[in-house]
Amino acid sequence: MNGGPLIDGKLTRLRPPQAPADIPFLQTLWNDGKVMRHVGFPAGLGMTEKKMARWWDKSQHWTATHLIVETLDGRPIGESGWGFQKIPGLLEIKLSPAHWGKGYASDALGALIEYIWDWTSIEQLVVTPHRENRAARYLYRRFGFQSTPPPSDFDCGDGDYWTLARSQPPPTPHTLIFDWGGVLMRTEDDRGRRRWEARLELPAGGADQAVFKSDAWRQAQLGQCTVEQCWNAIGASLGLAPAALAEFRHAFWAGDQLDHTLIQRIRQWQAAGYPIALLSNYSPELDDLLDEHQLRPLFSAVTISAYEGSMKPASQLYWRALRRIGINPAEGIFVDDFAANVAGARNVGLHAIHFQDSQQAIAEIGGFLS
Repeated sequence: MNGGPLIDGKLTRLRPPQAPADIPFLQTLWNDGKVMRHVGFPAGLGMTEKKMARWWDKSQHWTATHLIVETLDGRPIGESGWGFQKIPGLLEIKLSPAHWGKGYASDALGALIEYIWDWTSIEQLVVTPHRENRAARYLYRRFGFQSTPPPSDFDCGDGDYWTLARSQPPPTPHTLIFDWGGVLMRTEDDRGRRRWEARLELPAGGADQAVFKSDAWRQAQLGQCTVEQCWNAIGASLGLAPAALAEFRHAFWAGDQLDHTLIQRIRQWQAAGYPIALLSNYSPELDDLLDEHQLRPLFSAVTISAYEGSMKPASQLYWRALRRIGINPAEGIFVDDFAANVAGARNVGLHAIHFQDSQQAIAEIGGFLS
């Protein structure tokens, strides 16, 4: 299942899509020219079963929150969601023609907007109604959307750019969610890596590249191979015999250190009643690291990409972490050192901080909590 909330209206429910159950419905919806004509496909998309399978695989990496619209008795009638095109508040809604003009679109859109205002940190909603789609334009106008100049890098095509601003502040967050590598644990001494670069005649940064940019490392973070299989593949790519690989692996991590300043502050927040959680793109090796450093009691919930088959910035990983913690997006503050992961969190509706150093992160967290 893709991640996302359950949102109930009076006539409809919005929920995450499921495979294979929802695939035939979406295929029919997208192949209907009446539905797709206002997005440039008057004959439909021509989606085959093979194309749908490829779409599903690709959707697992989306930063958008994609939802199925169904009746209260569970019949799918459309799709909706937010965060499309990596714009946090960009909404979409499509219904099958048999359900037009019956109040379903208004009910689903109203429930979606209410959820976003109540339970995410998103400040502005955006729609791009086609200039000939009178029904959509009327619907969006009813909810208060107004024409706004689009960003310079946004192509509206045959649509307009309409926005709706938040009228009240989002909920105050109360749960802290931290990344591991680059935040709680960082490479403070890279001399071991540099020595191996000289030994292997790699360019500067070549050791990091050989590990972090390898297919094996990504597969380990997705749970598609074991930690040992990952390192064996990295060793093979570098031409290292088992003994040399063990030396390289030890030297690679030898300069990593915990940020004790940040961890001490986290303990203080925990003592003050703020739940603390961990969300990391990592192999199952992170379990061992948490035990080794006796940090597991610090976290009320731990989400590791290798066990989920999904990696940040895919929206579904954030949603799975939120569900495990038991909160909605606006109730959490997420801290990560990668800008793309911070953007992905904001796309879902989390408060998010781009980590630069512990003092900066502590100050920004304090600003959210005050």
